[in-house]
Amino acid sequence: MALLDWFKGKLNTNKELEQAKLLSGQPAAFSSASPFQAQALIQTGEDLNNLNIFKASGFSASDVVQAAIQCIVDEMSKISPRHIRRSDDLLSASSVGRTGIQKTLNYPNPIMTAADFYSRVMWRLYLDSNAFIVPVWGSGGKEAFALEALVPVQPQTTELINDASNTLYIRFKFANGSEVTYPYADIIHLRLKYGQNEFMGGDAWGRPDTKALEITLGINEMLLKGVAQAMGGAGQILGILQYATMVNREALYADIAEFNAKLLEPGNNGIVPLDAKSTYTPIDRKIQFVDPATVKFIDEKILRYFGVPLPILLGDYTPQQYEAFYQKTLEPRIIALSQALTRALFTPNQLAHGNEIVIYPTALAFMTMSEKIQLIDILGQSGTITENEKREMLGMQPLPELEGVRMVSLNYINSNVAATYQLGEEPPADPIGDPNA
Repeated sequence: MALLDWFKGKLNTNKELEQAKLLSGQPAAFSSASPFQAQALIQTGEDLNNLNIFKASGFSASDVVQAAIQCIVDEMSKISPRHIRRSDDLLSASSVGRTGIQKTLNYPNPIMTAADFYSRVMWRLYLDSNAFIVPVWGSGGKEAFALEALVPVQPQTTELINDASNTLYIRFKFANGSEVTYPYADIIHLRLKYGQNEFMGGDAWGRPDTKALEITLGINEMLLKGVAQAMGGAGQILGILQYATMVNREALYADIAEFNAKLLEPGNNGIVPLDAKSTYTPIDRKIQFVDPATVKFIDEKILRYFGVPLPILLGDYTPQQYEAFYQKTLEPRIIALSQALTRALFTPNQLAHGNEIVIYPTALAFMTMSEKIQLIDILGQSGTITENEKREMLGMQPLPELEGVRMVSLNYINSNVAATYQLGEEPPADPIGDPNA
């Protein structure tokens, strides 16, 4: 809770607040536990970590679920958010990349790298269906772009409340008993499966909606238990040693000990000599494991729930498969995070002047080397990318002597300049060489 203690007290309000009213008539107080968890805790007092797979939030105990979420988290940890400013839908020539906001996007808080930060946010989103990020502002606040930190929080309960002017606030209560209240507009809130609740992702109560997934996970658990039982049976009776004559108990155990000793003799080739009074009859044991097609069907059914194809999970995918995974699963999360950051980090005036957070994913990750070379050839001829950017696309480190260098093909010319030459007029002044342009 060190981070919580660090930013707690940044906002103190003495306003009279009351719980927000939902159109559905439900209370605007939400818990991170599922309805099944809450019921189990009331009845048995079990710890959340001890709930079995059939109770809703236990879905994260499945190895397939963990692997699917980890695939998404690993890719989202590579994103690179940038603070930009647009003018008439075009990037402004003025640089905003050195603001406090950009610095914090690169280094979110004292204990997390950017990859750690976005990984934690995505884990909370997929486990809780809601993820909350608290911006910490320094002197000057939003107006001065004085963002000091971004802190992902994991409240035990969340409550939405209104003041007399109908301004919406959000109150977080944590496991250690502390609580803090913020204007909802200042909080970065990401939602998964947003639709049943007016404010929260998940089910109608703002908790993880995993009912559809639990059925498949239950089948998967039964299959795994069946495999474990079949493997455990491998140590059972493998054969019968039959005697043609009556023997006493002492002689019987002596013969068994002798038989076992012969099995363990060094260099035993699997053939054990027996005398005429005994016969060994092996038991034909056919251990039936789960049909591989059934296992694959169950795994893929779980993976489809998260939008992660099996080739992506195994790391054996084609560029086309990765591109489909990016567009179906990653891009919606990237757009949602970009919009949520933009909404919370800028004032209405700054938004009106084109400030926004744009997330640049590793879009070239699903391109083959030949496709990268083709793209470099197209963009490089027009000077769209620098020489160092070309090197980075190819996995090569940038060179100091190529800093800012753009190579332009002489086969192309500005269309306005070309029209001027064709009309026999004087060419316009070069805006690049004119410092007053």
